[in-house]
Amino acid sequence: MPAKSQVAMILLREPQFDAVDRLRSGLEAEGGEFPPIDVGQQDNTISFHLGEDKVVVSSIAAAVPWADLEGPCGAAWYWPEAAAALRPHQAHLLVVVVPGTPDRKAAAIKLTKVAAALVESSPAAGVFWGSSGTVHAPRPFCCTAAEIAPDRLPIEIWVGFGLIPGEDDTHSVFTSGLEDFGMQEIEIHGSQRDPQFLYERLFDIVHYVLRKDVVLHDGETIGISDSERIAIQKTQSVCDGVTDVLQLDM
Repeated sequence: MPAKSQVAMILLREPQFDAVDRLRSGLEAEGGEFPPIDVGQQDNTISFHLGEDKVVVSSIAAAVPWADLEGPCGAAWYWPEAAAALRPHQAHLLVVVVPGTPDRKAAAIKLTKVAAALVESSPAAGVFWGSSGTVHAPRPFCCTAAEIAPDRLPIEIWVGFGLIPGEDDTHSVFTSGLEDFGMQEIEIHGSQRDPQFLYERLFDIVHYVLRKDVVLHDGETIGISDSERIAIQKTQSVCDGVTDVLQLDM
């Protein structure tokens, strides 16, 4: 069964009424990344296939509601200027990849590559990645997309990492976006370790399990090195106290 559609939005500083033509030219100019594409066009929407996956890009002459962006901008610790950059945007491109196979990673890679190509050919203020609920500045987004390789997935785009300060200098870290890859979200609860260490370790683990297609289970252990053994426990999310997640004992 095909995976569910993956979505990104490119927020534009100004409307592009010729966006469809420019998008088509920009995609075709990428050459090796998108050879060849047979683009269909209807009004302000274009569609084409990349392998078995269908890509649909719509040019929308309206801003994404600020209520949908305020939270992601506030959580974008890696981009302090996010709110100032995105709040004035006037239009957006809606990019959807409809997978034709169950390969969720392949669909996400195509969405990342197409979105980056569109950022390069439009007055982009930033990118909103639907599954992780994260926002990204144009240049870092394109640089990350350009580095995609079998051993380098764009985890910083696909997965959000949040931090919740606790009592007694403890911290909890959680992911968002793993569900789109058929996985449970991963969390670390009430750790006394340095927040930067927790983020880096969780990032490495997420990258490992996505790159290797590892399925984590309650009661198992995981480690990046041969000597590391981190216990995994199924529990309720620290975010809502209801959703089942996999907690790492750190």
